[in-house]
Amino acid sequence: DISEREANNDDQICGVTRAGEVECWSRVMTAEPVRTVVEGLHGAVKIAYSGSHGCALLREGTVVCWGQNALGQLGNGTAVPGQWPAGRPVAGIRRATAVTVGLDHSCALIDDGSLWCWGSNGGICPRSLDCSDRTEGEDPTDRRALCGQLGNGSTADSVVPVRVLLDELVLSADAGDLFTC
Repeated sequence: DISEREANNDDQICGVTRAGEVECWSRVMTAEPVRTVVEGLHGAVKIAYSGSHGCALLREGTVVCWGQNALGQLGNGTAVPGQWPAGRPVAGIRRATAVTVGLDHSCALIDDGSLWCWGSNGGICPRSLDCSDRTEGEDPTDRRALCGQLGNGSTADSVVPVRVLLDELVLSADAGDLFTC
């Protein structure tokens, strides 16, 4: 019996059971959905899932992540390619009130209004299409920059949470493929 679900695409979906466990279903290369339970994860109240990794907010305010970790998106101090099917606690996150994930990064909102993110901080994003500083002959649609979706003033990936540099308290956050708002 699922109390909340987080869909990613037509092939994968995850949900939180009333008992606080996380279950995922996949139709990849099978006719019928295959159900798996994320091991080591109890007391989940909210989840966020990207299709390659997911994170769960637990009752006591900690965050546990599972799945792919090549860019440190699990926040456990490592960046090891491959699948981590069991939930791993995110280093240093306490008193979280919300969690969100992007393509290869994750974020947690803390009860003091701070936002902490980890994982990929690069990727190639389109720059502004403002042509005022364009050189002659340059195609403005081809201008690209590193994304910096962790919001810490850098474009370096981080295997542990880093604080998003904001002057005001954060009320909510949402991560997309290569951005965080």
